[in-house]
Amino acid sequence: MNESQMPISKSAPIRAISTEQGINYLESNHISINDFIDKQIPSNYGMVYSLPSGEVVLLESGLRDKYTAFIFDSMSVFEKCCEIDYFPVPKENMTWLEAHASEVQNFLIEDDFYLKPLYSILDKMPLFNNINECQSIFDKISIYIRKKSIAFEEKENICYCFSLAVARFCIQKMQIKWQIKKFYEVFNPIYVPFLVHKEHNSNILANIFEPIFRVRDSPTKLPFSLFFYQLSNISIDINLDESTS
Repeated sequence: MNESQMPISKSAPIRAISTEQGINYLESNHISINDFIDKQIPSNYGMVYSLPSGEVVLLESGLRDKYTAFIFDSMSVFEKCCEIDYFPVPKENMTWLEAHASEVQNFLIEDDFYLKPLYSILDKMPLFNNINECQSIFDKISIYIRKKSIAFEEKENICYCFSLAVARFCIQKMQIKWQIKKFYEVFNPIYVPFLVHKEHNSNILANIFEPIFRVRDSPTKLPFSLFFYQLSNISIDINLDESTS
């Protein structure tokens, strides 16, 4: 389900508004913010209000105005969103992981959404066939995402895209085991792949996105060897190309 299947307008069964507008709407119906009912959304991050009209209002539990609020025409419409685990947050209010939740679940198969943004800044160079190519691409990406002239949103997009591409290399070329875990923003689920690190007698899960964001945010340039070790738990001082070419 996406917002094209559940349009947001005044006549729609669901209206997206600000938290302030949601509170005002409750007050106009003589309902206090403390009068939420005993219902919850899958994330457990919401407060639900039933209006005399039959409408349902959903507010983020912290009442922070940066998050969307919703008015549902009926309890059945609200419950349908809970059932499908999707609330039509406007695209501009979604995080990257929220907007790409369905694609991330299938990133080993569906790769256009993360390869095309990389192609746009890599001059269509060969992508991720061996460790040397990974390093060459990292060198260009790390410069790009640290440039002050590049918008924050663009840097974030490239970080996520690059992480998925390198993670696929690790999984498919290096046979590193992996898992995907479901979390929530406020209303909608997100999915985060983890690579499995073997340490002594236990497995440690490494979030595939964290290493490149450390590179972006570091006051000094970090080397590929550190990035790749944090991602895969493998030191590249061994000859990996023989097994991954």
